[in-house]
Amino acid sequence: MYWADWGERPRIERAAMDGQPESRQTLIDADQLYWPNGLTIDFDESRIYWTDVKLKYIHSALLDGSDRRVVVAAGRLPHPVTVALYADSVYWADWQTDAIYVASKQSADDVEPRVVAVDVRQSSSLRAYHSSRQPHGPSVTPLYSLLPGVTINHTGPVPGQK
Repeated sequence: MYWADWGERPRIERAAMDGQPESRQTLIDADQLYWPNGLTIDFDESRIYWTDVKLKYIHSALLDGSDRRVVVAAGRLPHPVTVALYADSVYWADWQTDAIYVASKQSADDVEPRVVAVDVRQSSSLRAYHSSRQPHGPSVTPLYSLLPGVTINHTGPVPGQK
């Protein structure tokens, strides 16, 4: 499991699910980290992504904390709180603008994020649901089919895939 801690020494950590103390590791520490939030995992790329509410950025790193990268540069986001991934895109909710944005996971400084939803107030959680992210098989009910009011285009292409 992974978590972000805003405490006296901001950090992102991980530990085994059995809670054994020796498995606990600090991956990202106070260096350029103030209010880490919105942690999510990219299983395809073996990376974690997070927002920093105070420093106003989105970064990523490998699951062991190495290879830290800038996704959206510091100061470009008013108040990024939560983050989700789908295909080649990163989505986040912003409390100051009350909107949800999207950009490439490999964003460059000259690419402007795109607004995908407005009037989204105080979102504390953001998740991406699509049939491509769900287990398949005869005895599995996909999670997206249980969500009220959610319609999935089963015949359309998956963004970022050919």
